[in-house]
Amino acid sequence: MKCAKQFKIDKVVRICSDNPFIDIHLIDKLIYEMEKNPELDYVTHSVEGTPSMKCHLGIFSEIVKFKAIEEECKKNKNISEVEHVTLPIYLNPSKYRVKFIPYISEINIKNFRLTIDTKEDFENAKKIYNEQQKINNFSTHQLFTILKNNNRIQKSMIKQIKNQSK
Repeated sequence: MKCAKQFKIDKVVRICSDNPFIDIHLIDKLIYEMEKNPELDYVTHSVEGTPSMKCHLGIFSEIVKFKAIEEECKKNKNISEVEHVTLPIYLNPSKYRVKFIPYISEINIKNFRLTIDTKEDFENAKKIYNEQQKINNFSTHQLFTILKNNNRIQKSMIKQIKNQSK
């Protein structure tokens, strides 16, 4: 908060540290959307109608106007200390101008979990990362192909999805 104020930052791209497979091309889309629509306070993706921050795919980020974060932090002193600091923004479309960009994948991604909340998630991420290192110009599509072709990781992810729903 202090840094954003000191450097007069008006928008923040928020990237969660438990999502190591962030897609930078998706960040570019968020920035473009926010620049194209300056009246927006918040932009992220959605997966089958669910805000990306509430799904377990773990490739997404979000962009939010700093003043929206600041307003919520003033109203709720503890909000700056919680993981989901933008939750009161994107769940309050009557107060904030919010846009969700639908994320469409050619591959069925509902059983993919790339966020890291457990030791098993971390072990899966290490395996995926090791596979990814073999590919030049790695993309999200290639990531999904690795997952689609690895039954052991898929089974582990499905188990984690059942146990760790957000």
